[in-house]
Amino acid sequence: MEDTRMTWHHKFLEALEYDAWGQVEEAAEAYHRLQVAAAAEHEENVLQLPPQRRAAIGHLARVLQLRLEELRGSTGSGGSSGGSSGGRGGGVQGQKASVGLAGMQSLKAFVTGLIVSDVQLPPTLVPLVGGATPSPGVQLAPWPRRTGLGASGAEEADSASVPEGPDGGWTRASSGGAAAASAMLGTDAFGRGPGAERGTLRPPPEDLAPGEATLSVFIDSWRVKGADSMHDASVAISVRDAAGRLVEAVQETPPPDSVSEQQLRWGATVHLQTLLSRLEGAWAVFFELRHWKPAKKKRSVKAWCQLDSDELGPLLQPQQQPQGHALEGSGDGDGHRRALEVYAKPPQYARGTTAPRLLSSKPLYLQVAIHVTRH
Repeated sequence: MEDTRMTWHHKFLEALEYDAWGQVEEAAEAYHRLQVAAAAEHEENVLQLPPQRRAAIGHLARVLQLRLEELRGSTGSGGSSGGSSGGRGGGVQGQKASVGLAGMQSLKAFVTGLIVSDVQLPPTLVPLVGGATPSPGVQLAPWPRRTGLGASGAEEADSASVPEGPDGGWTRASSGGAAAASAMLGTDAFGRGPGAERGTLRPPPEDLAPGEATLSVFIDSWRVKGADSMHDASVAISVRDAAGRLVEAVQETPPPDSVSEQQLRWGATVHLQTLLSRLEGAWAVFFELRHWKPAKKKRSVKAWCQLDSDELGPLLQPQQQPQGHALEGSGDGDGHRRALEVYAKPPQYARGTTAPRLLSSKPLYLQVAIHVTRH
């Protein structure tokens, strides 16, 4: 909980500095990342906060959303505005009260005490927030790569193409004649290779030199429409460079431990096999939600997420730590938590391509926890 507070505080100050210097795109992207995390926590309450503290997180998400809208409007007029709350700044052209740079600066104490105390939104910002519910900020910032372009119809179309069996689609008998066809291809009834239904996750790398660091990602839960009707769902994890080339072999989880109407839960840890010292330049970890489609007798990608190296920030910086010390968290689910936006297929591996589209207009996230261990 304290790790989350410190990370959010750091990200807010970073975004605020960009904002103050008039670096509109950098400020919007930094605000955007924090807004996504806050909106996800307000929606799902992963930290299990009491109502007042959870509401405060929702207020932060809403204010960040408003500031993102202002920055988006300001790009046509030459940059970020320094207007104060209630003034004419922030790219809103005086049409309505705005947050402005001064309003964001007034949030410093609020963000410092967020999560761990009962903080109150500055009075000047309360009228702007009202009773509005924060929406996913990914639709607000217009710059590509980590910025979604809004929801597509892919979720509904993909979900509709997966017919349910009489038992909800989870028993192998519901795949019908797929088993015979798959046997000819050397795969099981759900299109995986022999034994792959247990997953292909690998143990942590061994025999590392002192000072080397490794990255692990704990996959907690994936929220998606129609989760309970998906057949043999799994998450495929790949590490790729800026050109989209694989850096190491793809790993895949077994089926989820539990399933609800709109959520899949794994509790699985993915250990990257490549040392952080060997991951040079821009790289990213991709997560693909795969499932079996009986009608087409093949495995398909339902949705995907990504975690960019530049989003990990201080976690990747060398630090003096005892051998075998985990820099973030002591257990699988106790690391640096992140809520990743869920995009519509197909995955876009190469950096610099068109911006990905959200799977749904509703707030959907993949919840993960990140661990960096220095040996």
